[in-house]
Amino acid sequence: MFPVLFTVGGAWVSSYGALGALGFTLAVIISVRQARRVGIPAARIIDLGFWILVAGLIGGRIVFAITNAEDFVDVCREAPSLASCTKVLQVWQGGLAWYGSLIGAVLFMVWWLRRQKLAVLPVMDVIVPGAALGHALGRIGCFAAGCCYGRVAAPGTPGALTARFGRGSLALLEGRQAGWATIWEDVTPPLYAVQLGEAALELCLGVALLLLLPRKRFHGQVVATWLLGYALGRAVIEHFRGDLSRGRLVGVSTSQWLALAMAGVGALLWAWGRRSSGSDHRAAPPPGPASPA
Repeated sequence: MFPVLFTVGGAWVSSYGALGALGFTLAVIISVRQARRVGIPAARIIDLGFWILVAGLIGGRIVFAITNAEDFVDVCREAPSLASCTKVLQVWQGGLAWYGSLIGAVLFMVWWLRRQKLAVLPVMDVIVPGAALGHALGRIGCFAAGCCYGRVAAPGTPGALTARFGRGSLALLEGRQAGWATIWEDVTPPLYAVQLGEAALELCLGVALLLLLPRKRFHGQVVATWLLGYALGRAVIEHFRGDLSRGRLVGVSTSQWLALAMAGVGALLWAWGRRSSGSDHRAAPPPGPASPA
């Protein structure tokens, strides 16, 4: 675990923030390159990228606040003050839900593309591969920071699939609160390295989607493939997650329910795209003028 990438004087740069910024930059660069190949102006993608970042931050914070509402209320109740009662707004102190960021980004993207009179699915097909690769870097940042960690690994689990997190990590702090990490040791017991597992999932998906993009048979195929692939992988990974901020419904984590919803949307999008593209399943051209009667 390397939560601090480097220090300059009294200031420090976190690995999580640096890798997150690098991942976002990588996503924009890849999206711009792919957009140029299909005739979409690069400036539009760059503008969209900035606003997606803002919408993602807002959406991620809202979902994080909902799933941790009791904690924010307790902080305000125990020490009433402006700072403690507005802690939910203090995004700079950390606390974002990835699914919330995804929902916020997608909702804004659909609205923005329609407002700009750009076709939604073709542009999303262009953006998704870079977003997957950028997200892979972001998950490596989670590993470096010791957040979004896994459960205590079962005895006999290969060491390559586990990690131990030390002082300053959320894993050790929450592990002591939950009782599975001891107060006299400065590291956690071996935990499933779920952050690296998700990074590997997104890396594989990103590469596969880049290969699929020029070969797609209908608009939305790249998006649908990512939705199905990520949802399946995330549902499996969630089984090994161990961080405390996991909302649950009927014994199933919030993220697993959202993964199920993603898979459903992906399946519907795939079925709709194949049907609308014609019997040969190629990407459908834009409709032309109506033929004379």
